[in-house]
Amino acid sequence: MGENHTLFIVDDDKVILRYLKTFFTKGGWNVETFYSAKEILERVKTKKPSLIVTDLDMPEMDGIELIQNIKANPKFSDLAVLVMTSLHENHVRFQSFKAGAIHFVNKPINPYELEAAVRSILTQFSKITSELPKANAEQAVKKTAVESWIGEAEQIVLDNLTSSEFSLDELSAELHYSRSAVQKRIKQFTGLSVSKFIRSVRLEKSLEFMVDEENSIAQIAHLVGFKSHSYYTRCFKDYFGTDPVKKRRELLREAV
Repeated sequence: MGENHTLFIVDDDKVILRYLKTFFTKGGWNVETFYSAKEILERVKTKKPSLIVTDLDMPEMDGIELIQNIKANPKFSDLAVLVMTSLHENHVRFQSFKAGAIHFVNKPINPYELEAAVRSILTQFSKITSELPKANAEQAVKKTAVESWIGEAEQIVLDNLTSSEFSLDELSAELHYSRSAVQKRIKQFTGLSVSKFIRSVRLEKSLEFMVDEENSIAQIAHLVGFKSHSYYTRCFKDYFGTDPVKKRRELLREAV
């Protein structure tokens, strides 16, 4: 497969870059490496790769910002992006996939695992499957199959946000997939279990309610489907690394 595909790999660690370039080149892949996200954004203007592999934790512009820049440009928005990182926080993973990443590989990198992920993406998920109607052509953004599927799953959770009982059973029914298929896909595409995926959607949405000072933390917990204030607070702290009150203060400061 490598003979007809070009990989762009970006990481601020030159040792990792040299290692991965040597590995993939020996496997017959065309590889270009970059030390910063800004370099790769300039390069895609003149050459379009089959897949971008990016580190997440980089100076100046991190991996999530890189993905957002790529997806915001209609010329490049169909590019598949794989994220590799040593950051394991659930909210980092979720933000990566919300930005448009379609796979996640943990560091330290196993090159054979990474190559298997690259092959899987290129054979299954990088083809464009849908576009918005021509009437909305000025807003049209091409999406990969993975982005579309994850987006649909997320929207279903949002549509059932206040239901604390919403779970795998309801999600699989609305997606028209078996329970096992939904579990496998969510885990494969986001690195999260179904319950953590649903919780992540709830917690991310709760940030929007925080900017309205009339909503108490207890009310916000209810609005996003948590049975109790205490459980919401515990999940929030596990997910964001801070409690809801401190996070709210931060958001309100930023909104000023």
